[in-house]
Amino acid sequence: MRCRRGASTALSLAILVLVIVFGVVGLLASHVAVSSAQAEALRAAEMAAQAGREKLTAYLWKNVTSSGNITMLTLENRGDIGLTIDRAMAIGQTGSVLAERDLSGSPISLGAGERRTMRLDSILPGYTIYENVKKNVKNILFKTLRGNVFGSVYMAPERFEAQVRRDINRERHNDNADQEHRRDVHGAGDDNHNDDNECHGGAGATTMGCRHIRGRGPEAG
Repeated sequence: MRCRRGASTALSLAILVLVIVFGVVGLLASHVAVSSAQAEALRAAEMAAQAGREKLTAYLWKNVTSSGNITMLTLENRGDIGLTIDRAMAIGQTGSVLAERDLSGSPISLGAGERRTMRLDSILPGYTIYENVKKNVKNILFKTLRGNVFGSVYMAPERFEAQVRRDINRERHNDNADQEHRRDVHGAGDDNHNDDNECHGGAGATTMGCRHIRGRGPEAG
């Protein structure tokens, strides 16, 4: 009888220990799950707050070259936080998607206040000639890693860095003398047919400046 009672007591103690162990493990697991959920919620809230601080302006403008009017793209981060563009999409005049490019393999990152200029066809191949792009493309959409989507405008940027101005002045002096001569010979003194924002540079240029015709400020091309 004593052996049976001893065995029964030992079994009860073992069961009690297992219950306590499983209870502690369950409490720890619940705590970890709650902590993980709270951390995820905090990360989501922080991401949403950062997304609200993103401000991207995308300019599409015309670079007048001897080989044609090249479509240029200037991306300007007007926010106070860095951003990364991982997708670009060309939207047609009717709202249809004309082209889409996944940039996650080589994303475009811009620091706060940073501006970058490039040819549009460097990220959307085939979208080169300005007149063709403006006729067929309503705007270009850019998606950031934080999920924001920003659209482009047909307008030359309001200002360019001092280095860009020096570059464009040097190229005007070296490369455009012959173009000005031909313009004078053909009597094309009336520039009313030109856009107010004309940017002159070599065909392979990636960053150009603009001139304001008759002293007017930048207007939509």
